[in-house]
Parts: sequence; C-alpha cells; structure tokens
Amino acid sequence: MRSADIAERGESRGLDLGRAEVDVWRLGNEVLALNQEAEEERGEARALEDLADLLDDPEAVRDCLRRALTVYEEGGSPRAAEVLARLTAG
Repeated sequence: MRSADIAERGESRGLDLGRAEVDVWRLGNEVLALNQEAEEERGEARALEDLADLLDDPEAVRDCLRRALTVYEEGGSPRAAEVLARLTAG
C-alpha cells in the first residue's frame, strides 16, 4: 500500500497522520539528545576515573571517584558498582 493511500485512509478515519509523523520525529530527536547527553556524562565519569588513577592525594582520588559514582548512579550505569567497590576498598 502506498503512503498516500495510507494517509488518505487515516484522514477518512479522522486521524492526522502528518501530526503523528511530526510527533514521532520530535520524540526521536528528544531521544537522540538524551542519549548524547548521557554519553557526555559517561565520558565525564570515565575522565574522572582516569584522573583518579593519576593523582597521589588520597582525598583528591576519593573526590574524583565520588563524582564519577554520582554520574554513573544517576545514569543507571553498571560501572557504579565497580566505582563504589573501588571507593570502599580504600
């Protein structure tokens, strides 16, 4: 069935397929934006872990790991458990 036929059938039933298409497109863009934001946050958390590996000051290391843990927990990342274990190990 052609898309014009589908649109015509939808319109005959009172459906606004053009609006539905716009809504789907808008939601898709919102999902992409959220995914990009989450990826940036995970990158920040990984950078904090890397920085913690380079630091000599134990308090500064814990600060970096705490911030990374917060990012991972907020994003629901499985890395949170690993960072928490690292924090509690000392």
